[in-house]
Amino acid sequence: MMPVVSMLLVASWGGAWADTSDVKAPAPVIVGKSGKHCKDDPHCFNRYHFAIKPVARVNPEQLFVLETRDALDSDLTFDSTAQDV
Repeated sequence: MMPVVSMLLVASWGGAWADTSDVKAPAPVIVGKSGKHCKDDPHCFNRYHFAIKPVARVNPEQLFVLETRDALDSDLTFDSTAQDV
């Protein structure tokens, strides 16, 4: 009796997938960087502080993309060489 019940349980797992192909996620919130350097970007900041006004709000489970800069705010890329420094 037990092997039959086990087989039925295992066989039923495959048919329990829900079709979520029509489910739409909320649009992502993207805060992109602009300007070549931080001084040229109105949204660039170097710390979190209550006096700095937020530029976006995100709902729970909503995708949030924050484009960041490197610590030096430099023109170096993955193709840079020692001569570029």
